[in-house]
Amino acid sequence: MARSLILGVLPETDPRLAATVDALVAALSVHTDIGGLALYRGDYYHGRTHDWDRVPGNPWFIAFTWLARWLVARAGSHDELEDALERLVWVARWAAPSGLLPGQLNPFTGEQLSVTPRVWSHASYVTAVHDFLSRRDAFAARPTCGATRGPLLERALR
Repeated sequence: MARSLILGVLPETDPRLAATVDALVAALSVHTDIGGLALYRGDYYHGRTHDWDRVPGNPWFIAFTWLARWLVARAGSHDELEDALERLVWVARWAAPSGLLPGQLNPFTGEQLSVTPRVWSHASYVTAVHDFLSRRDAFAARPTCGATRGPLLERALR
């Protein structure tokens, strides 16, 4: 997902890429109150369970920011940016009170695991926010023809 966005291997509109991302999200979604995405199924680094169907691995910030970037790249309207913004808000919600991001979270408690700060978590978040803001500004410059905007996006536009 990230490699295709970064290297431009396939356009974001390619159905093979879309199907791959959909399959990755289905396989790597963390099904707890914490949510997020695992890096890979069976990731036991700081693992908290072996229930791989419910929790394929701990949620990693970089995985969710890669998904946010994908959603930004695919967005064809303000409304479609809402999904990406939800992922960015999730990252901000689980950051330490100081704003620092670790690599991953405990999938059951939200406790920060691994090194904090984790540079790649921060770098991928900043990149995803930059992508989001650039796309949002591009949409704001175009007439919306009466399209509605979700509440998260309305707050982001202010």
